[in-house]
Amino acid sequence: MIVKNDEDKLIFMASEEVQKLDPQVAEMKSVEWATPIAEELKLGNTIWLCDSVNTVNTTTSREESCSWDTYLEASVIRNRFNSNPWTIQWISRKFNVLVDAFPKLS
Repeated sequence: MIVKNDEDKLIFMASEEVQKLDPQVAEMKSVEWATPIAEELKLGNTIWLCDSVNTVNTTTSREESCSWDTYLEASVIRNRFNSNPWTIQWISRKFNVLVDAFPKLS
Protein backbone atom coordinates (compact mmCIF):
# COMPACT_ATOMS: atom_id res chain seq x y z
CA MET A 1 0.00 0.00 0.00
CA ILE A 2 1.38 3.37 -0.99
CA VAL A 3 -0.28 6.64 0.01
CA LYS A 4 0.61 9.94 -1.61
CA ASN A 5 -0.87 13.35 -0.96
CA ASP A 6 -2.38 15.63 -3.60
CA GLU A 7 1.12 16.94 -4.39
CA ASP A 8 2.30 13.38 -5.18
CA LYS A 9 4.44 13.30 -2.02
CA LEU A 10 4.81 9.87 -0.41
CA ILE A 11 3.24 9.86 3.06
CA PHE A 12 2.83 6.15 3.89
CA MET A 13 4.04 2.74 2.68
CA ALA A 14 3.23 -0.75 3.92
CA SER A 15 3.31 -4.29 2.61
CA GLU A 16 2.59 -7.76 3.88
CA GLU A 17 4.12 -11.05 2.83
CA VAL A 18 1.54 -13.57 1.65
CA GLN A 19 1.42 -16.89 -0.15
CA LYS A 20 1.44 -16.92 -3.92
CA LEU A 21 -2.05 -16.45 -5.30
CA ASP A 22 -3.79 -16.09 -8.62
CA PRO A 23 -3.15 -12.46 -9.68
CA GLN A 24 -6.85 -11.51 -9.63
CA VAL A 25 -7.32 -12.97 -6.15
CA ALA A 26 -4.11 -11.28 -4.98
CA GLU A 27 -5.34 -7.87 -6.18
CA MET A 28 -8.66 -8.26 -4.36
CA LYS A 29 -6.94 -9.44 -1.19
CA SER A 30 -4.49 -6.53 -1.30
CA VAL A 31 -7.33 -4.00 -1.44
CA GLU A 32 -9.13 -5.88 1.34
CA TRP A 33 -5.93 -5.75 3.43
CA ALA A 34 -5.31 -2.04 2.75
CA THR A 35 -8.80 -0.68 3.41
CA PRO A 36 -8.76 -1.00 7.22
CA ILE A 37 -5.34 0.69 7.25
CA ALA A 38 -6.80 3.56 5.23
CA GLU A 39 -9.66 3.79 7.74
CA GLU A 40 -7.18 3.92 10.65
CA LEU A 41 -5.21 6.66 8.87
CA LYS A 42 -8.48 8.62 8.43
CA LEU A 43 -7.54 9.47 4.87
CA GLY A 44 -10.89 11.08 4.05
CA ASN A 45 -11.54 11.73 0.36
CA THR A 46 -9.30 9.19 -1.31
CA ILE A 47 -8.84 7.99 -4.86
CA TRP A 48 -7.56 4.44 -4.96
CA LEU A 49 -5.54 3.57 -8.08
CA CYS A 50 -5.54 -0.08 -9.06
CA ASP A 51 -3.98 -1.77 -12.09
CA SER A 52 -6.52 -4.61 -12.05
CA VAL A 53 -9.58 -3.79 -14.14
CA ASN A 54 -11.36 -6.77 -12.59
CA THR A 55 -10.80 -5.45 -9.05
CA VAL A 56 -12.01 -1.97 -10.01
CA ASN A 57 -15.09 -3.33 -11.77
CA THR A 58 -15.93 -5.71 -8.93
CA THR A 59 -15.53 -2.96 -6.34
CA THR A 60 -17.68 -0.44 -8.19
CA SER A 61 -20.36 -2.82 -9.49
CA ARG A 62 -23.78 -2.85 -7.88
CA GLU A 63 -24.24 -6.50 -8.90
CA GLU A 64 -23.17 -9.44 -6.79
CA SER A 65 -19.72 -10.78 -7.55
CA CYS A 66 -19.88 -13.90 -9.69
CA SER A 67 -16.42 -15.11 -8.66
CA TRP A 68 -16.59 -17.40 -5.66
CA ASP A 69 -12.82 -17.07 -5.25
CA THR A 70 -13.21 -13.43 -4.21
CA TYR A 71 -16.87 -13.19 -3.15
CA LEU A 72 -16.15 -12.48 0.54
CA GLU A 73 -13.34 -10.05 -0.24
CA ALA A 74 -15.55 -8.17 -2.71
CA SER A 75 -18.33 -7.88 -0.12
CA VAL A 76 -15.96 -6.54 2.53
CA ILE A 77 -14.33 -4.08 0.12
CA ARG A 78 -17.67 -2.77 -1.14
CA ASN A 79 -18.90 -2.21 2.42
CA ARG A 80 -15.75 -0.30 3.30
CA PHE A 81 -15.92 1.82 0.14
CA ASN A 82 -19.60 2.56 0.80
CA SER A 83 -18.75 3.64 4.37
CA ASN A 84 -15.95 6.02 3.34
CA PRO A 85 -15.51 8.89 0.87
CA TRP A 86 -13.40 6.76 -1.45
CA THR A 87 -13.37 6.04 -5.16
CA ILE A 88 -11.34 3.46 -7.05
CA GLN A 89 -9.99 3.93 -10.56
CA TRP A 90 -8.02 1.81 -12.96
CA ILE A 91 -4.42 2.82 -13.72
CA SER A 92 -2.17 1.21 -16.29
CA ARG A 93 0.49 -1.05 -14.77
CA LYS A 94 3.20 0.97 -16.56
CA PHE A 95 2.18 4.00 -14.46
CA ASN A 96 1.92 1.93 -11.29
CA VAL A 97 5.54 0.79 -11.14
CA LEU A 98 6.23 1.84 -7.53
CA VAL A 99 3.23 -0.05 -6.19
CA ASP A 100 4.21 -3.21 -8.06
CA ALA A 101 7.91 -2.97 -7.16
CA PHE A 102 7.62 -2.11 -3.45
CA PRO A 103 6.32 -5.48 -2.19
CA LYS A 104 8.90 -7.36 -4.25
CA LEU A 105 11.73 -5.32 -2.71
CA SER A 106 10.52 -5.25 0.89
